[in-house]
Amino acid sequence: MAIDAEKILKSIVKNPDSVKFNRKWGFYINVDFEAVKMIGLIPQIDGTLAISLYFGESQSQSRAFYTHALKLDRLDSKWEITPNFHIAGSYENLFYFQTPNVTSVGKYVNFWREHAGLLYRHSPENIEKLLVFLSENRIISFDSKTRERFQEQVLYRDYTRLHICASLGVHYNIAPYELLHKDGSLVKLLTDKINQALSIIGENGNSFLKFESADPPDF
Repeated sequence: MAIDAEKILKSIVKNPDSVKFNRKWGFYINVDFEAVKMIGLIPQIDGTLAISLYFGESQSQSRAFYTHALKLDRLDSKWEITPNFHIAGSYENLFYFQTPNVTSVGKYVNFWREHAGLLYRHSPENIEKLLVFLSENRIISFDSKTRERFQEQVLYRDYTRLHICASLGVHYNIAPYELLHKDGSLVKLLTDKINQALSIIGENGNSFLKFESADPPDF
């Protein structure tokens, strides 16, 4: 049975028009927090759907995100939390970096809280110095192959300013059997988990989510 992510998301929001489509990501709820703008329900290759939020996905969102007293301990053990550092141009993300396995999420978050002053537009001439500094602090991997790819894909092109995006992704996989529930439990699960994710920045979904469903939709 095909799962309709658009239909599911529209069933839990007050305004169905807030559900949008991104060609690279899928269907998501457009929200208006300074630190996060999209809440996705993304199909996974194993047949699950994942509630996905990327906090600090743009440079301005990153600056807003790390001003919060972040409460990552509000996420239970079923959430996956992943650093998602990347460089962006004015209109699109340009290059994603891996974070070394030895670097914990806590270290990544603490680093950016302490170095939020780095979250501004950098010139192409200065960006490699920053990337070397991040590599030395084990925030990103910047080996010779990565450097070469970055130079080819970004530095050797005509970008005048590059944006620093210290994004952090949080993902909650919903098992296939949970998607088939018709008793309202899926609506409750989605609502609870979205609120749990937003709670790490002290927010909730009261402004855009339905909290009760007298007649749960049949997916």
